[in-house]
Amino acid sequence: MATAEQKEEKPSFRVRYFPIGGRAAQVRLAMTVAGFAFEDEFVTFAEHRAAKQAGTSISLPELVIYAKDGKQLLKVYQARSILRYIGGLSGLNGDNAMERLRVDEILDTADDIFVTIPNDKDAAKKKELREASIAKDGKLTQILNRLLARLQENEAAGNKNGFIVGDKLTIADTGLSSSLKHLVSGFFDHIPQDLLSKDYPALQKYVNTVDNVDSIKKFNTAFGQRMQDFKDDAKQASVKVVTYPGKTCPDVAAK
Repeated sequence: MATAEQKEEKPSFRVRYFPIGGRAAQVRLAMTVAGFAFEDEFVTFAEHRAAKQAGTSISLPELVIYAKDGKQLLKVYQARSILRYIGGLSGLNGDNAMERLRVDEILDTADDIFVTIPNDKDAAKKKELREASIAKDGKLTQILNRLLARLQENEAAGNKNGFIVGDKLTIADTGLSSSLKHLVSGFFDHIPQDLLSKDYPALQKYVNTVDNVDSIKKFNTAFGQRMQDFKDDAKQASVKVVTYPGKTCPDVAAK
């Protein structure tokens, strides 16, 4: 809720996603850091299936963009595309062309993390493939080492705040940290939940640095409680759609 000192402005955006962090986490965090007001709607899996069958939704996350009069301007999909859009509106995509290039490289590399997690209908084969991916010369190991090298290069260049591009938080951080947390969340069989803390402590420290940004820490605490409340039938309706206070996006408000 907005404080007494904070002017509550009309949201320009609505994020629609399942009642988890998932691929929408990076977008929610970027909007939070940018200070944009936005609506956030939890969509159940049953609701999503019905919407896809009806042709009213394609995939999640979904971003709805509103004009200043509340009219829907656009509905878009694809988490990284949405993230880059928010980055461009807020300046969280880097201070210059070279930083923006680095941001894009990090986001694309973060996507490669999940390409390197093989799947197989045979449980034993899946275990074998995933253990091979995190082995010393495995494909996932190569991706994590590449990210570790970028983090170390950024620090060696004189950037001491612990982020991965430049010396301030960018959408590369909300995107990469969300991907790394998902990697070790327990969602993927045979990918140890202590993979980062045990084998890549610098990457774990990096994730902690992003999580400890004040606005992100406050959002994550409130969001965690909201996810719990959504599991309670008595509270579910009250937390299904929540408005996070902030400013109206100037670019959208002009429409």
